[in-house]
Amino acid sequence: MLRRWSKPARARIEARRVLLWTAHAEPVEAGIGAVDADDYAPVTEALSEALAQMAASVARMPTRLEVEITDIHVHYDVFDADVRAIKSAAMCDLAARAMEEALGLPSGRLVARARAQRRGTSLLACGMPATLLRALRQACEARAVVLAHARPAFADFLDHHAQDIHADDAVLARQDGSELMLALRRKGNWLGFSRERLGAGDWSEFSRLCSAFCLRLGAPDTARIPVWLDAAPLGAMPEAERDWHRLPTWSRA
Repeated sequence: MLRRWSKPARARIEARRVLLWTAHAEPVEAGIGAVDADDYAPVTEALSEALAQMAASVARMPTRLEVEITDIHVHYDVFDADVRAIKSAAMCDLAARAMEEALGLPSGRLVARARAQRRGTSLLACGMPATLLRALRQACEARAVVLAHARPAFADFLDHHAQDIHADDAVLARQDGSELMLALRRKGNWLGFSRERLGAGDWSEFSRLCSAFCLRLGAPDTARIPVWLDAAPLGAMPEAERDWHRLPTWSRA
């Protein structure tokens, strides 16, 4: 009989696969078929398959699952709003509705995480498809595993490194394979986000992408804005072109 234990397993939901692991077992993976905003059944199938593979390969199956959702599935934005007197749940609902309107989505399509920024006059938000979260719950219920939480990858990373960025004006950059997530902070508040596709992956490309991102958000002094990055650009770090700061590579796993 398969024994269960309370230490959680962890899963990562990528564009084309689910990766599942524990501290005491080799990772298993399952491919994700084509999905759209209305149908994340392929995620249910892939996660269920990965959980079944793990159950067949371990002596003790975890009872809980912590999920990281990669940024291809997540929307990030900042909204101007006076949220000083709004409770957390209402703030998340406000963010979800604002993101749906900005993206032209029907009401109820997104589930949002949100928090007030400095002075409470803007809202930092990330939104995940409600159908994706349902797909994760369905897979866990089918395998008698509790979905402990589902976290957006870059939001989790941003929370972890917020105290490491010692400047009110800064860019935060995180590389994930061939993609680069960027966030711009101005006067202590996050101003915007962008997900960029990497080509050459060298320092010149990183600098160009950071500068173009800042310019799009109205920050003309791009060369003076320091960049904190968790990334591995090719070649030697340039000394004079820009103020670069490396962050330690971080993962919740």
